[in-house]
Amino acid sequence: MSSMPRAHPALPQDVFLEVPAIAERPEVGMMMSTCCFLYSEGSKAILRRPITIFSYEDLSRFLVFLFAEGPRRLNFVRWLQVNMDSEEAADDLHRRLLVAIQDMSQLRLLSIGVVAETHLLDLVALVNDRAEKDGNGMFGAFRSLALHVGILSPEASWHSPPQSQK
Repeated sequence: MSSMPRAHPALPQDVFLEVPAIAERPEVGMMMSTCCFLYSEGSKAILRRPITIFSYEDLSRFLVFLFAEGPRRLNFVRWLQVNMDSEEAADDLHRRLLVAIQDMSQLRLLSIGVVAETHLLDLVALVNDRAEKDGNGMFGAFRSLALHVGILSPEASWHSPPQSQK
């Protein structure tokens, strides 16, 4: 008998797909480095689970992972929670997150914290655009949309009086 390595998994493909689906995220990440098949399937397993982000570093790493294969991975995100209590997220990072959310076609549960008025305005515009794209009304695009508004910074105040002309 030959001891040549197999070019395909020894398990049936449907069973092989269950391994990343039930493994913990760190293990799935390690599996992704073993072969192209698990690289592709592992990202699905990671992104289909609830994703919670609490820091600028986590958000930055999440966006890098999300776009590692172009926009393909955006379709796998189902549940996203982003809670940063300060204005830690730079405007560029915030915009990149909103662009990603706009194209997450399977996103149904979104919970996001907002502490800057510009970020709130951008988020409302995103929800309106997404609802028009999905044809479901203002908030019908999501099964759940939780908006956590902290003390807003005055960087783009809605309430500033118009400048009088002399």
